[in-house]
Amino acid sequence: MHVSVSKLCLAVLATAGALSAAKKEKVWHAHSERHYSKSFRLMVNVLAPVQDFPTPINHQYLSAVSVSPNTALVGMTNDTSNIIIFYSNGTVPERETEISHILTDNAFSPDSTGLNRGAPRNATGLKLSPDGDSETLQTVHIVDGPGDAGLFVTMNTEDFLHLEPNTWLACKNDSLAHLSEDLVILRHMTKVEEDEDDKGAADKNKDTTDETPPTGCIPIVLTPECTVSPRSKKKEEKKNKKNKKMGIWGESGDY
Repeated sequence: MHVSVSKLCLAVLATAGALSAAKKEKVWHAHSERHYSKSFRLMVNVLAPVQDFPTPINHQYLSAVSVSPNTALVGMTNDTSNIIIFYSNGTVPERETEISHILTDNAFSPDSTGLNRGAPRNATGLKLSPDGDSETLQTVHIVDGPGDAGLFVTMNTEDFLHLEPNTWLACKNDSLAHLSEDLVILRHMTKVEEDEDDKGAADKNKDTTDETPPTGCIPIVLTPECTVSPRSKKKEEKKNKKNKKMGIWGESGDY
């Protein structure tokens, strides 16, 4: 599969501040410094740290939890060997018209924990799968192909960069406790579209963050951090090895 990857201006770090329980006001603290990268990882920012799980997930990163040869759930981890590397596939107009995708090519790579199983493959994407008969909840999967359109990292004119569309949830998953007792997976909550005739003016711009997450779930924001993909690392190592053999020294001097 040939995939064109656009270059993004990504925040090195953006963290969520406390969420007022009374007013539910979000307070964001984002670094002003930003860097360019074709690949990135997504950091979990718990909106209200007091709601975090007994085993905290705040500032962990998205990972893959394989449930079949071609499908994985999206989990959260501090294990660097398990962190998913993402790419944005879409031009600015494609993001604006909600036809862009978020891709990854390392979600099915094997690792020592056994949580990521399967053979390396072509790019895979994020897919939001409806939870039963729910109109608002979806579970996030990684599947073969580009996944769902309409996923994107906000542009660099924002105060902080984050994955849209909100709202993202971190949820305990007891059905997979045999893999990990502390397993938390990524879900998505969307608003229910109502007929304009049934909707008051005050409700027309209602944000999904005002909805109550289901039991066992907490609202999070996903912020990007620049990183180097495993594929790029291998290409760079191969290039450096060739240059060293030819007596060509790079700028870093790390040969």
